[in-house]
Amino acid sequence: MSGDTSQLGSRKDVEKGIGMLMSADSTEDEAGPSKKPRTGHISETLLIEQSELLLKQYLFKPLPDSFLPSTGSQVLQWLFDFTELKVPVTPLFYEQMLALQGPQQCLIPVLVEAPAVTTFTDLLQTAPRLPFSSEQNTAVYVCSFIDRCWQTLAKYSPTNLHYDLMLNQASQLSNVSSHAMVHKLRPDTMLVADNCTLMLGEDMHTDLAAAYAALSRKRVDLSGMHYGPVKFMLGYAPAGTTVQWCFLPEKADQPVQVMGDRLDVRSAKGRLSFLLSLVQAYRLLAAILLMEGSTVLKQIKNFKKYEDRQKTCLAAIKRAYDAAGRAANEAKRAGNPQYLVTCASPPRLVKNLFEVRTLPCGYSSHVFSEQDLHAMASACCKAAQVLHTNKLVHRDFRLPNVVQLAHQQYMVIDLESVADVTAKRLPKNFHNVLKVCNAEALDADGRFTPLSDMYSIGVLLREAHVSVNSQAVTFIDKLMDKELTAEAALIWLQREWSQTKTEERYCKENPTY
Repeated sequence: MSGDTSQLGSRKDVEKGIGMLMSADSTEDEAGPSKKPRTGHISETLLIEQSELLLKQYLFKPLPDSFLPSTGSQVLQWLFDFTELKVPVTPLFYEQMLALQGPQQCLIPVLVEAPAVTTFTDLLQTAPRLPFSSEQNTAVYVCSFIDRCWQTLAKYSPTNLHYDLMLNQASQLSNVSSHAMVHKLRPDTMLVADNCTLMLGEDMHTDLAAAYAALSRKRVDLSGMHYGPVKFMLGYAPAGTTVQWCFLPEKADQPVQVMGDRLDVRSAKGRLSFLLSLVQAYRLLAAILLMEGSTVLKQIKNFKKYEDRQKTCLAAIKRAYDAAGRAANEAKRAGNPQYLVTCASPPRLVKNLFEVRTLPCGYSSHVFSEQDLHAMASACCKAAQVLHTNKLVHRDFRLPNVVQLAHQQYMVIDLESVADVTAKRLPKNFHNVLKVCNAEALDADGRFTPLSDMYSIGVLLREAHVSVNSQAVTFIDKLMDKELTAEAALIWLQREWSQTKTEERYCKENPTY
């Protein structure tokens, strides 16, 4: 197993482990590692946020620009490349693994009992109950392992993949052997998302060769429609406690390929390899669906009520998408990346139901460095300039509304929040509708202006929590002081915010940033 060469070998090292999260007043009993950190006082919201932070930091680092593999060998290399992955687990389990198997390069001890940490630790330390007496036992264990892992990733990771794990009831809910089943029946397990099949599983009691053969046979009846934008499927063939990954190309005349070594989930090492490969499979398939999928359909029910609550109108939203389309065409002609979402067809209203198909698809933004933050700032300011030039304000510049298209390429979305610059004074409770519309954002007359957008961009950049140099700090301050228009901000980014001088770190000067 490949991995980081850093080692955490002692109790002292564990307590200083990279990225360990611990609240200011939570402590560990001096009696030893068997005592759990006192986390009862930590709110559920904070624990969820810590799960999200852990997955983003250790399992969902930015993907390479050209990372989308399509051949069996490329997928194999991706699936088992654990170099930058670390699974967050409890310190007690980490020390147990340390004692039994030596340095653990793909584990990181974390003191806070965040939900993701609890789930991963349980998956890794809980061995299957042996012996498996039937094919059903194999299916239940493997499917449960996959589902718990992917549910955790879907809930806490930056990439939310909405999937269904579908079981073949005839096979999974009885003790019949797959040898007795008609081969035309669908596979034992199908994992489906966005109307395409991503993964197939074929379980056997003990015969791995038979599981592999059944997977190959049942895959023949699948058409290109099942594959959707993903031109291959992943397959797994479990037999007893052994799991084998497979590659299923879209063309039926191409054989199913075995990928990697067999993984024996009886051992913690085998379960760790299986879990890490599942993380890689999730990241890969979710990214392909997002990047290769054509459009995203956005709908707003009872749009008349939405217009009144949001203080916007259909005409303003249409103008925003028109302006965004022109900006995208200009960027394309200049060979530059898109920075403002566009639509495949104009927004429309059908019986009070608003619909628009937006493109391109992106994934949740990753901001790890000052260079990332500079690129995000540039995309936001360019988007604001386009809207402001067309007498519109976005009114919802927040991190969730900036998606990532590729490495250091960001795009602003959610144009359904736009309004005319000439809009009237907003109600006092409007911040409950749009979070960025607080007293600091509005002007003296209670109106949301173009400078309010710039203030919101400043808040967005500050909340990214990235260590930056003094020029970046000044830039963010100027935005929040409403001293920069979108045009002036872009000039400031080009001339003043140097991405090379990083000696002065504002995080050290002011920890609240």
